[in-house]
This record gives sequence, structure tokens and C-alpha cells, in this order.
Amino acid sequence: MWMKRSTQGRIGLLTLVLALAGCEIGNDATSTTRGAGDSLSTTTTPDTTQPSELGARWTEPPNYRFVVRSSCGEISFIGRYRVTVRDHVAVEAVDLRGGGEKPVDEDFLIFVPTLAGLIEQFETAQADHADVARIERVDGVPALIEIDYESNVIDDEACYEISEFEVLVGEPPADGSDELIAQLFGDAPPDQVVSQERADVIQVWEAADVTVVSDWPGWIQEVEGEVAALGSGELIDLLDGQSLNEDVECPTLMSRLAVVLVLDQCVSGSWSYAEVRSGKPADPPIEYEELLDGEWVWFAERGGTSLHGQGDAEGNLHTIESEAGQDLIAGDYASLPRLSTDGLLVAYVDHDDPAAISHFVSPVVVVRDVATGEELGRWVLDEPVTCLELSAEWLVACLGDPLDYPDGLQNQLAAINLSTGEVTTVTTETRVFLPA
Repeated sequence: MWMKRSTQGRIGLLTLVLALAGCEIGNDATSTTRGAGDSLSTTTTPDTTQPSELGARWTEPPNYRFVVRSSCGEISFIGRYRVTVRDHVAVEAVDLRGGGEKPVDEDFLIFVPTLAGLIEQFETAQADHADVARIERVDGVPALIEIDYESNVIDDEACYEISEFEVLVGEPPADGSDELIAQLFGDAPPDQVVSQERADVIQVWEAADVTVVSDWPGWIQEVEGEVAALGSGELIDLLDGQSLNEDVECPTLMSRLAVVLVLDQCVSGSWSYAEVRSGKPADPPIEYEELLDGEWVWFAERGGTSLHGQGDAEGNLHTIESEAGQDLIAGDYASLPRLSTDGLLVAYVDHDDPAAISHFVSPVVVVRDVATGEELGRWVLDEPVTCLELSAEWLVACLGDPLDYPDGLQNQLAAINLSTGEVTTVTTETRVFLPA
């Protein structure tokens, strides 16, 4: 389910009159009434709909809110509540009885059901041949559930009426990513920022507007334009969540005249280069050249600029050049090279600096002017750098010891304002991407 914050689904309130031990359960299939002299008479017609068919009508979203009135049986969860569900777990309930709003204690949440839990309760009762097992739905969403396991037994009933269902979209994840963006960039953020706190949710920030996509399929490795590359290699449309390509093994995203391209190359060996959306092959800015002893060729395209270089068996680059032949490394030993969104700057991690820990681990980042090769800034950050993002005004570095974070996660983000050189470091595992 791919959703933006303006999307909401709601169902209306169904009214149920309940008056057997506090409720009366009845429907067209099953009716229970009290006759004269308080004798109990029951007429039952079996529900012919199978549980599997009922369950197939609705798929529970991971994050939603609903109001439920529970009014039957001897259970702790009696009353009217507004329930919030995140990641399929009830995380908040507000008691609405008496016209007020009182959040329940955390210990009480173990009694608070999700809609999936209510459906499971109904299906179990139906499979166990309860005397009454009834469900009503609106657009597939449960709106009324009635259960009476044995008609001649008091207080074994369950009655739930559900209303005000809404999918939670457009709300920030629990870590407060809106605050994170403000902490990193202040009042001058890049034109576009993509943040990811959890594998199943991303946020796309453009100016003051934010779009939330839930049910996201996995951790992002890279973003370019409106295309995201997952760690699995799959390419996903950033805005509608559709898979664009599942067959890429080692993707690197680039752009040429607003067209997003994908290079598929696993360090060494031949490559393929194509437009992501059309699949049309693209001419690379340099010819593929097979090198010996673990050496490999590298290139990047972004913002109307292309760079190329040569890497070694350590996975690092010992040359980076512009199309005009400008040396952009000046004797440094680079990893994680990144062109800026406008193509005017290049950043990398330097492993030849005295502050570098090894050929694999370094806290040193460098930014150079592509046209002149001039070093515009060199920073020694608090921790080794595990990823880089570069816009025209900002450099963002993921910080964390690669031995502790082998999957590319970080324990800090450092945002460097390229106009002032100021570094802001925030403790977070939320990833931030700066697409062109």
C-alpha cells in the first residue's frame, strides 16, 4: 500500500443495540431473544462464508487508528477507546468514556486489540462453531463483530463496533525526523531530502512539504531523482513505490539531463549502463577497460558533469579526473566518491591523510572544485565515515565504526555547511539522502 499524507480512509459508525448481560446479539443469520418468563430461545442459521474468504477481503496496513466500543463479556477491555496501531501493534489507546479523553496506562495495552486481532478472534470463534459468529464490513474494513460461544452461557460474549478507521499517513516516524532535518540543516535545508528511520517507511522532503510513503519494501542504498536503489539491488519509484527493476545486481544510480541511469557493476568485471525507466542502454562517458590485479575503472555522472577514475583491490580510488583531464584527488587515496547534485563539486573519504585509521577506515572527508581541482575543505570527523551525500550547499556523512555497523548503518550523522564550514553532528541511525 503506497500512501501520501493527504490520503485518509474512513468508515461510518454502525449502531448496535446490546442487551444480553449488558448486550443483545442478533443478525439475519443468528438471533438471540428472551421470551416471556425470561426463558431463553435461540434460532441459529450457520454462516456459510469461510474464514479464509473473510480474511482475504482486507489487508491490515501497518499503521492506522480506529475507535472501538467493546460492550459484552467479562473482559478487561470494556468501553469506548481510540486505538493507534503502528507496525501492526497497538501502541496507544485513549479512553473516550464519559465524553473525555484519557490515555490508558502502558500496562493496559496488552488488553487492547488491533483490527487483525479482532478478525482472528472472530475466525477462531467461527472455526470452533460458536453459536453466534458475525462480522460486518465497510469497504472490507471490520465495522461490527459479534461472538457468542454458547447461547445458554452468560458473559462469554464479545461485541465490538468499530468506527473512524483511518490509515496513518503523512505523520512523521517515531524518531521525529522533522526535528532531525531541522537539527542538521537549520532553516536552510537542501532542495530535496529523503530520510529513512525504518525499513518500511520513508519521508521525502521538498521545501516545507513532506510526503510519507509507508509499506516501503526495504533499506535504501542510494537515491537519485525519483528512483531509489535498495540494498537488495531492486530499483523502486520513490513516489509511487512501484518496482522498476529487480534484476540489477550491484546498482549505482546516476543522472544525465534529468534522466536517471543505472550502472550495474560489482567492483570488477564488465558493466551495463541503462536508463532506469525505459531500460534503454546508455552510452557511458568512458569505455569499459578490463584491468589486471584487481584494478577497475570507475565513473560517475550527475548535474551535467562526468568523472572517471581507477580503483584497486582495496576498493579505493587512486585517480579521479574530470572530462577535461583535471586531477581531482591530488595524491589522496579515496573511497565513497560523490558528485554534488549540481555537478560542480566532488567529495570523498581520504585514506592517505594522517588522521586515517587504515585503507578501509577513515574519519577524513574532502571536498574539491571539479573545474579547478582546488581543495575547498578537509574535515576530520568524530567517527569513521560510512557514507556520503553531497548537494550544492551541504555535505552529509554517516558516522560509525564499520566493524560495528557492517550493514552501512550509522550511529551519527554529520552535516557540513559548505558555505561556512560548520559541522553539526546528531546522534541518530536515520539515513538521509540528497538526490539530484
